[in-house]
Amino acid sequence: MNTMKKSFLSLLLCIITSVICAQTGAPYGGYYEAIPSYTKYKDAISDGWYEATILYTSHTGHKATYVLDVKVEHLCVVAISFGNGGSVHKGYNNSGYYYRGGGLSFERDRNGNVVAASTTVTVSYDNGGWQQFNIYIQ
Repeated sequence: MNTMKKSFLSLLLCIITSVICAQTGAPYGGYYEAIPSYTKYKDAISDGWYEATILYTSHTGHKATYVLDVKVEHLCVVAISFGNGGSVHKGYNNSGYYYRGGGLSFERDRNGNVVAASTTVTVSYDNGGWQQFNIYIQ
């Protein structure tokens, strides 16, 4: 019985970790990685909307470059606005897509000042389609 309880708890832990990972798009939930980055770069970029250059790719092979607005919260791109009222965003949506990624990496000048930020966001759909947004904020 004791072995059965341990097996059940191990299985439950694996399921919870998988669910967190699927929601964040990061290995093992990604939360442990975000804490050091946030502490180190918390003043690098403020929360808010930024104009970004986005290299877009889709499962159909379509590629394009756009300048769009992105929303940053806690060093993560959490929304991409298409400027026509449409957007994709992290969190609940009723459009049947999964938003993954968005954690920012930073580029520094010779003096150590942050001069740009970049990330990749992947949006995948239940039908197997996907879109990738390589985002560059300067």
